[in-house]
Amino acid sequence: MSNIALIALNYNDYSTTSKFLDSVRNYNSINHIIVVDNNSSDSSFEVLSKYKCDKIHVIKSEKNGGYSYGNNYGIKYAIKEFNPEYIIISNPDVFFEEDIVYAMKDMYSKEEKVGIVAPTMLINGELKWTSWKLPTFKDDIISTSHMLKRKFGDRTLYNKDHFKGEYSFVDILPGSLFMMKTDVMKEIGFFDEDVFLYCEERMLSKRLLDRGYRNIILNNKTYDHQHSVSVGKNINDSIKVYKIMAESTYIYNVKYNKIGFVKKMIYKIFVNAMLYRMKISSK
Repeated sequence: MSNIALIALNYNDYSTTSKFLDSVRNYNSINHIIVVDNNSSDSSFEVLSKYKCDKIHVIKSEKNGGYSYGNNYGIKYAIKEFNPEYIIISNPDVFFEEDIVYAMKDMYSKEEKVGIVAPTMLINGELKWTSWKLPTFKDDIISTSHMLKRKFGDRTLYNKDHFKGEYSFVDILPGSLFMMKTDVMKEIGFFDEDVFLYCEERMLSKRLLDRGYRNIILNNKTYDHQHSVSVGKNINDSIKVYKIMAESTYIYNVKYNKIGFVKKMIYKIFVNAMLYRMKISSK
C-alpha cells in the first residue's frame, strides 16, 4: 500500500477545518493528515489540537507566510516524520469522496512523467472552470484591462472538447485539491515562497512543465469547493486583493518569464490604471 500524506492549511477558520477533518479522517487511503495552523490569531490551534491522534497531526507555523509557506511547512514535516510516496494538498473548504484518492494515485502508473493530478473542481456544486493554460506576459496585460479582455477574450481557457475522455493533459490546475509524488515536489523545490497569495499554481506548473512533467485533470471525477461569500466585503478589500494578485503576477513574470525593464514598466502602468478605475468606481 502506498504511503499518502494529506496537507491541509488552516488560518482563523477552525470550524471549516474541523468539518473537513471529520469528512476525511476515516479514509483508509490516506495514511497521515497534517493540519498546518498558519499562525492563526484566534483559538484555531487549540481547537484543532483536539483532533490529534496517530493519524492526524496538528502543527503551528512560526508565521503566517501565506499559502506556499504554510503548505511547504506541512510538506517538509510530512517528509521528515513519514517520508510519504505521495502528497495531497487540500483546502479545508473542499469535499471529496475516497475514490478520488485512488483515482489520482492510479494515474501515476497509467502515464509517464506525471506531475500534478487533480479531479474536476465544482464550485458550490456547479462546474465553473477546471484548469487553464500557462499565461504569457501578454495574457497578464490583457487581464488588467476590460477593453482588452473584450477584444481578445481569455486566451488561457481550454476548449470544452479538450476535456473528452477519462482524463486530459493541462497546464495548470487549481490549488484547492491535487496530488503529487513527493520526489517530484522535492525535485522542483516545493512551492515558491516569494508570493504570499496567488500565482502559486502557475509557478508550480511552470517548473513542472519546464522539466517535462505533465499535469492531468480527471474529467469523470469531481470534488466540491465550498466557496463562501464573505459578509461585509467592500471596495477597499477588493482593491487590496487586486494589489496582492498584481504583485504576485509581477513576481511571476520577472522570475519565470524574465521580463525586462520595458515590460516591467508596461505592466505597472496597466495595473495602476486598473487600480485607478477601481477607486473611481467606488466613489
